[in-house]
Amino acid sequence: MYSLIFECYSGSHLYGTNTPESDVDIRGVCIPEFKTLIHPFQNFEQQEFTGEDKVHYSLKKFFQLAKECNPNIVELLFVPDSKTLLTSREWEIILENRDIFLSQNCRKTFT
Repeated sequence: MYSLIFECYSGSHLYGTNTPESDVDIRGVCIPEFKTLIHPFQNFEQQEFTGEDKVHYSLKKFFQLAKECNPNIVELLFVPDSKTLLTSREWEIILENRDIFLSQNCRKTFT
């Protein structure tokens, strides 16, 4: 269905504020398979997992939200290695260019 290029802890486990009662939040970014990308009637934006607080965003959706400085997405660009579950060369290229997603929009979206 897709190729996962990044996955990490988010929420309280990312920020070190978790307690024993905290749920585990996981976020990821993926590249849908080619047949999904070219299908005229299929659109894959994200997959949410039943029973888990886990979401995988398509790369296209990730870029759209990052461009808008969505705080839940921008934080993924700065996850330390210790909180990363999976990474790839594609994700490393994004990280090498992560500053292009930071703009004056951050002031609006983070307040």
